[in-house]
Amino acid sequence: MKFFDFGEVIDSDTEFVIFGIPWDYLSSNKAPNSATAPNKIREITENLALTTEMGFEIPNLKAVDLGNINIISTNVDKNLKEIKNFVKKIYKQKKNVVLVMIGGDHFCTFPVIKAIGNNFNNRSEFGVIIFDSHMDFYEQWDKNVYSHATISHRIYDLDYINNKVEIEKKK
Repeated sequence: MKFFDFGEVIDSDTEFVIFGIPWDYLSSNKAPNSATAPNKIREITENLALTTEMGFEIPNLKAVDLGNINIISTNVDKNLKEIKNFVKKIYKQKKNVVLVMIGGDHFCTFPVIKAIGNNFNNRSEFGVIIFDSHMDFYEQWDKNVYSHATISHRIYDLDYINNKVEIEKKK
């Protein structure tokens, strides 16, 4: 099933690339179930209007849905590498597309942000805005640096995120 039945092939006029990451292993919730989100979100598009309130026809978007990244729930290192390689393949096909990730747990955002940042030629122009009810800025959670509770800290740790600005001291 594809989001709004968008195609699966990136071509010269593709503007948006949609993909899912069905992964919630790094959540501290006992039964998070957010790994089902990518497919559930696609399912509901069958019942949504094809036109927005402003008259824009959604199927006319120059978008593709590449499906879900192959995730092995408990293999964190393999999944991080798989996500990085997936995003890298997208950029090899078309450098200036907008990525639309449909997650599982919000930790999935970290490897995507890292891969996007690695794609920027001028990384000083890359930034991240996080809207969340809490910061998820723990250095570690449950003795692990990879967790839903550490995602903002992992992003902050990236060299090209402007986290080391020196404040000029007034004399």
